[in-house]
Amino acid sequence: MVLFDQELHFEQEIKVSGASTLALAVEASLAELQVPFLGALVEEAEEILAASKSLVPKRWGYLQASGQVAITKSDDSGVEVKIGYGDERGKFQPSRRYAVLQHENPAFRHGPGRTWKYLERPVMDAAEGMGERLAGKVRARLSGAGGEFGDGG
Repeated sequence: MVLFDQELHFEQEIKVSGASTLALAVEASLAELQVPFLGALVEEAEEILAASKSLVPKRWGYLQASGQVAITKSDDSGVEVKIGYGDERGKFQPSRRYAVLQHENPAFRHGPGRTWKYLERPVMDAAEGMGERLAGKVRARLSGAGGEFGDGG
């Protein structure tokens, strides 16, 4: 997962360990796993985004509303999902530059419960156990109970 990809180029990558567990847990080819894995990864990213939205600075709510999960890669070489805030152009939403500024500056004052590092903290919290959660979500999708990206509903 990559967070923020803009001019300031703040990024953080989480490598999912436990891939061998995932491979042993399901009997499917890599090609058959890609779609369910992508669905599981999007679901995990949306859960992180939801946790982040409870921390993001909220003066008028525009920055909070700009949070998004995007599939940026899905091909034979792998899948990639990005979580971020702000719009590249910044015309109708806060710019990514503004989102990064709010994320990285501990000196800014925010309302109760709102803080800087509003995306990094939920990502770090989610990192532990992510491989096992993703494996469970992939298994659910392969068994037909997975919803979007899993043919389960």
